[in-house]
Amino acid sequence: MKTHLANTGKEKEMPHYRTPMTTRLKCLCENGFDKEFEFIEDEGIKCIQTGEIFKQDDLKILERMRFEGISDPDDMAILYVVETNNGLKGAIVSAFGIYADANLIEFMNGIKDETIDNISESLKGPCSVDLDISDMKC
Repeated sequence: MKTHLANTGKEKEMPHYRTPMTTRLKCLCENGFDKEFEFIEDEGIKCIQTGEIFKQDDLKILERMRFEGISDPDDMAILYVVETNNGLKGAIVSAFGIYADANLIEFMNGIKDETIDNISESLKGPCSVDLDISDMKC
C-alpha cells in the first residue's frame, strides 16, 4: 500500500509486517516510545498518560506500519510511531480499510512526516521479544 507523505507531495510504500502489533509495541515501549495517544475529534492527538493534546504542527511521524491479523488477513491496522514537540514518544493505532476512522487518517496525513526508513536501527537497545520480521533489527 502506498501512503501520501504530508508536506512532501511524494508517496512511499508503507512497510507491512507479519509480527503481531503487540510485539512491535512492546519493542517500541522498551526503547522509550512508551506513550499512548488517542485521537480526539476537533481537538487533536491526546497523550493518555499526560492528558496533553497536540495539534498537527506539534507532532512528527517517525514511522508508519501496516499490520494484518494472524488469523484473519482482513483484520488490519496502521501503527503510527510519533514524537511530540516536547519530546514525548509513542504510538497511535488506526484501523485500516472499511473500519478506519477517516478523520484520524486525514489528521495523520497532515502531520510532518519524518519517517525513518528503519526506525529499529535508531532504537537504543534490543527487544526482549522475538520479532518475525526479516527487515527489522530491533
